[in-house]
Amino acid sequence: MKKTNLQKYEDSCERLVWDFFYKYWLSGKDKIQKDEIDYYWVADQVGGTLSVNDYFFNMDDIVQAMRLKPSREQFFAYQSYCIDQAMEKDGIRYNLKSWIALKSK
Repeated sequence: MKKTNLQKYEDSCERLVWDFFYKYWLSGKDKIQKDEIDYYWVADQVGGTLSVNDYFFNMDDIVQAMRLKPSREQFFAYQSYCIDQAMEKDGIRYNLKSWIALKSK
């Protein structure tokens, strides 16, 4: 049976997420084992918000991380920044690309 475009999209999201896991969790000095990754799509909406080991990522941030390839340290510093901004009443949140540019100055 031929896959629908929606099935192809969801399959692509899952493949990209595993690339993301390999880059930020399953490699480097702080790597963990594959079976230690606990993840799910919030509200079962593949391609929306991903919960991973008590972190939450929008698909936009996952895609940007894979495009821009920040280090693990940069990426998790950005996630901390996002959490801090979310706690602010009128917090401005830069996207990953802008945040990296600001930190590079």
